[in-house]
Amino acid sequence: MKTSTTARMGALLLAYAFQASAQTAPASPVAPATADSAAVPVFLKKAETEALASGKVWLLVLGSNQNKVRWDIRKGGQLYGNNRTGGGSDSAAWSVNDEGHICTKWRGNSRSGCMLIASEGAGKYKMYFDADLKSTPSEMVLE
Repeated sequence: MKTSTTARMGALLLAYAFQASAQTAPASPVAPATADSAAVPVFLKKAETEALASGKVWLLVLGSNQNKVRWDIRKGGQLYGNNRTGGGSDSAAWSVNDEGHICTKWRGNSRSGCMLIASEGAGKYKMYFDADLKSTPSEMVLE
């Protein structure tokens, strides 16, 4: 008897769920992706990345380990990095490729590669390493 009651309750719940899914709600408009959209980042173009980098200091919170890092990006292609959490430092050559990615070649043990920069507005940016949009991006502001 207990099994019969359980089966009837399951059938009623299934019928209710089917009935609820059969009712269609009015379609909601889909907003286009913007710079504020968390799902689709809007990446900077080459000229924007160059202007943001050359002669500027970036303060980063690395997405991979939450270390706080300071990048002193000099005109002419030199970059000096200091890990304020771990205490290390390194230097690199930097450039911006045609896709707008800032690329670094570190002289020490830091990870070389190209990063994409997305603006979040209000002077805040996200940096994605090697076009890996599934990884946690680094947070960035200008000093």
